[in-house]
Amino acid sequence: MAFNLVTNWYFIPLYDFRAAAVITIFSELVLLVAFYIGIRRHLAPVPWWALLWRPGLAGAAMAAVGLALWSVNLLLALSMALSVFGLGLFVLGAFSKDEVARITGRSTGRATPEQLDLAEAK
Repeated sequence: MAFNLVTNWYFIPLYDFRAAAVITIFSELVLLVAFYIGIRRHLAPVPWWALLWRPGLAGAAMAAVGLALWSVNLLLALSMALSVFGLGLFVLGAFSKDEVARITGRSTGRATPEQLDLAEAK
């Protein structure tokens, strides 16, 4: 909070609403780091790379397609970029079989015996 107040007090008169936008993003990053350090003391570390590489790669492909088609047609760029992102998530295996079943509505919402055995083994 102090970071946000001090930086807003100093930069908003100089740079207007743009400063407020950038400072808000940096304030959220400061909070993220502080909360992560606090939570990390009580929980196991989060495997960030294992969680984020697939969506990150799909996002990079989406950005490349969107930027390549932006000058051609905005609607085409947006629709193709979104399609590439979804296809990228699917091809890279970003979702487990259980998550795919839940997304497609084929899940019963109940844990299977195999899932229970996995949960007890951990």
